[in-house]
Amino acid sequence: MKPRNGLAGTRHKTRGWSIEDYANYYRWMPGYDREKLFAHNIAIYELERRRSKKNYFKLELKSSSDHCVFLMFWAPEGKTRPHQHVYEGRGSAAAIHVLKGTIVQELFRIGEAQEELLEYNEYFYGYGQEAIQEEPDCVHRIGNKSLSSWAITVHEFTPGFAMRVYDFELNRTWLIAGNEDTLGDPPYDAEPIWPRTN
Repeated sequence: MKPRNGLAGTRHKTRGWSIEDYANYYRWMPGYDREKLFAHNIAIYELERRRSKKNYFKLELKSSSDHCVFLMFWAPEGKTRPHQHVYEGRGSAAAIHVLKGTIVQELFRIGEAQEELLEYNEYFYGYGQEAIQEEPDCVHRIGNKSLSSWAITVHEFTPGFAMRVYDFELNRTWLIAGNEDTLGDPPYDAEPIWPRTN
C-alpha cells in the first residue's frame, strides 16, 4: 500500500516547484489536514518498520532534470548511516526543511587513520527554521532526536545523485543509489575507508 503524499489533484501545479514551495505547501496546509495526512503516512510506515526493521523512509515527490524532492519519515531515534552525497564522482549539495519534530545532523571529519574520526559537530534543527544546506563534500548522519515521536522532513537533491555510505566500526565504504537507504549490511565489494595496518 503506497502512502499518499498529499499532492493528489495538485500535481499539475508542482512541475516547477522548489523545495521551498513543497515546504510551504505543507506548512500552509490547515493544521488538522496536515496532521491527518502525516498520521496516515506514519501509521503505514510504523507497520513497515516492524516488518523490515527500517527506521526511516523515503517518499519521492518530484524528479526532474533540475532537482528531485523526497518527503522523509523518521521513526523515534531513526537515523541514517554516515554518508556523503555524490554526483558524477563529485560531491553533491542538498537541502532539508523540517516539517515535524527535531532533526539532528552530525558532521564528520575523516582523517587519514581510523582513530582520527573522533572530530565531529552536532547540530539540531526544528520546524520553521531555514533550510539546512548540506555542503557538497560533507560526510554526515541525519536522525530524529525524539525517543517517542516521528519526525518528518522534505529534502532536495541533484537528479541522479548517489550516496557514499560509511561504516566506521567495520572500516567499510560503498556507493548506493540516491533513492535507496543507508541501512543494512555492507555489500561484498565494500572498500576499506582506511588502509589496513596489519
